[in-house]
Amino acid sequence: MNRRDFLKMGIKAVIVVGGISAVSSQLSRNAYWGFVVDLTRCIGCGKCVQACRAENNVPEGEYRTWVERYQVTEDGKVIVDSPKMGEEGYAAHPPEIDTSNIKTGFF
Repeated sequence: MNRRDFLKMGIKAVIVVGGISAVSSQLSRNAYWGFVVDLTRCIGCGKCVQACRAENNVPEGEYRTWVERYQVTEDGKVIVDSPKMGEEGYAAHPPEIDTSNIKTGFF
């Protein structure tokens, strides 16, 4: 490879990397993040709830997410297994959020 080809390849690489960087920074500003759990692999350990708490800096003892397990019996009765039926969760005590600088306050 001669010097000219090497420089051409280097310039192309800089252009491509710069373009990727610009696109990725634009995507991160407009991103909405979610958390997906494969329920077929769930063993009921609650690590997903702990991970959410740790990632979002939720104080110990407070919950913004929880796992609810629904069972439908043969006679059609629905049994819900949830920590205190969600009474101490996010729905009952939502955090105060300054929504003046965003389009909506809903998640």
